[in-house]
Amino acid sequence: MKAGLENIAPVLYEIGAIKFGEPLEFTLSSGLLSSVYLDLRVARFYPQVRNLLLYHYINMADALRPRWNFIADVPTGATFVASIMADRLGVPMITPLQSPKTHGIQAEIIGPEVPGTRVLLVDDILTTGGTLARAATTLRKARFEVGHALVFLDRQQGGMENLSRCGCEIHASFTLAEFLEYYLQKGILERARYKEIMDSLVLNR
Repeated sequence: MKAGLENIAPVLYEIGAIKFGEPLEFTLSSGLLSSVYLDLRVARFYPQVRNLLLYHYINMADALRPRWNFIADVPTGATFVASIMADRLGVPMITPLQSPKTHGIQAEIIGPEVPGTRVLLVDDILTTGGTLARAATTLRKARFEVGHALVFLDRQQGGMENLSRCGCEIHASFTLAEFLEYYLQKGILERARYKEIMDSLVLNR
């Protein structure tokens, strides 16, 4: 079992950050259908769970130093994580917007543009990688350098490969398969349900 999984997997299930529904019940932001839904924003309400998440993110960020200078969140899934990370690590944080603001200065990025600065993207869940790719494109248009991104969990539905093709290396704390295996071992998932979800991950890419 991967280090740390036994600490974070049960509490995420207990607080409702991970939900199991009917076959293909949930529509993800990527448009794909899924039988399991993850929403790490629920952890904002629980300080101890929040700190467990931060432990994994900060460990990944520290391992990548000095290959980044700024942190950039991908709104809104990991915004709370990125904000606390930036504070604890004492680094600047910027935000690439999914669509430009239509008021004020109509910026595409919240924060100063510092060309050549190396930015570490922070997101919550990786599915196809579309949201992260758009964030990287927005930052690169402003002449930031984007080579690495952190996610807590990789759903293993093509995102890592897609981001690699656009020059961004993904670093994930865990995979969805590792979580599902844990829930199977603990009796939270039945064998048939486990197989159905694993099969759907392959088919829905």
